[in-house]
Formats: sequence, structure tokens, C-alpha cells
Amino acid sequence: MISQASTTKTAAGARRQNLRCQRDNLAILTNRFGTRVVRIVGRAADLYYDWKVEVLGSPIWCIDARSDAPAFTNLGYAMDGQLFPLAETDEVELAIA
Repeated sequence: MISQASTTKTAAGARRQNLRCQRDNLAILTNRFGTRVVRIVGRAADLYYDWKVEVLGSPIWCIDARSDAPAFTNLGYAMDGQLFPLAETDEVELAIA
């Protein structure tokens, strides 16, 4: 019988192998609060989130990577599906409103 904990670890391991982003890349973060440009700092030591990101610009409300508490911060966690890596294209035109 397979426990639910081992199934969760297997699913998280499979998800981590198919990541689109890489460390030190710029990416566009899209969430329910808007769209921001972020720099990917490194991998998140978490089963739910994939990346630790630094928001370029004003802080956003998210889980702070330093304290693991909700706060306005420039350093937070993101899932790979929320990020669109800018390194995939040679030319990217950004319009900041």
C-alpha cells in the first residue's frame, strides 16, 4: 500500500524535473494581484513552491521568503506555472503601465 505522503513526494519530484525557468533568469510573474517582472534567486526549499523570486519594483503581498509569513515583500516564493521566462525569446517588448 502506498502512503499519501510518498505519492505527494513523487508528484513533487516529477513536477520539479519539468521546470521552464532557471536560476538568475528574469521572468514575468502573473498572479491574481497583477503582473510583475522578477529575478529568479534560486530553488525554493518547499514542496508546493518551485522558486524563490525577487520582485523588481515595489513590494507585493505574498509569503515572505525570509520569515515564511504573509507580508509586503520583495522576496517571495512562486510556482513555475506562474512564471514566464524572458530568456526564451531574443527580443521582448515590455510595456509598463
